[in-house]
Amino acid sequence: MKAGRIVEDVSRDLNDQELGYEYTRWTRAQLMSYLREALLDAAPYAKDLFLEKKVVRVEPGGGWQKACSCTEILKIEGVSDADGRLLYSLQRLPDDDSYDWEGRRPGRCSMGSVWKGQGYAVNSVEDSEFRIAPPLPGGFPDAYVLVRCYAVPEDASEGTDVPSELEAAVKQWMLYRALSVDSENNAAITELAMRHRQSYTDLLNRMIQRRKDEEAERERRDHPVRPVQKQAG
Repeated sequence: MKAGRIVEDVSRDLNDQELGYEYTRWTRAQLMSYLREALLDAAPYAKDLFLEKKVVRVEPGGGWQKACSCTEILKIEGVSDADGRLLYSLQRLPDDDSYDWEGRRPGRCSMGSVWKGQGYAVNSVEDSEFRIAPPLPGGFPDAYVLVRCYAVPEDASEGTDVPSELEAAVKQWMLYRALSVDSENNAAITELAMRHRQSYTDLLNRMIQRRKDEEAERERRDHPVRPVQKQAG
């Protein structure tokens, strides 16, 4: 749902949509600022919902390289052309010493006439950096990878698409913030505002737990535990 539509819904829930007097108590700009707060608070728990795709030229050698202005690399889809058309996928590799490059300039003869990446690792300390294995030798034609980055939603506007998974929680946060404006010396409004705050927290926690359960189920499905067979005595 568009952020602008959510602003309208919340204004209506606040009874601030009387014909001819819309947004009298809370302006659209105010409500939009509350929406941004909610997204910034919730996004780190659902980073896959806030993605940007970037085409990054692979630097020769096996050192770490930045993925443009990417804040955090979630995944590298694979090797692509300069326009971002995926050519083939890459396997994710752990960031450990076994993939360290010794610093020698890769020789063209050692790779034949064609280079093909097999996997990638994301820096476990600085997760905006990556490297490709085997490294691209110097002198080879340019190669590119398609990177999926986490994009912090700090510039959300009314035209921003709010992920459906977060819509309900975002609305609860906006209601909490809006009612907090009116809560001074009014115990009833203060209590109502805090109920919306608690609803936001509950919705967010349920989403986090659901995602953990789904991830655990994927892990079990992808790496099933094989039963230990008894040996004959």
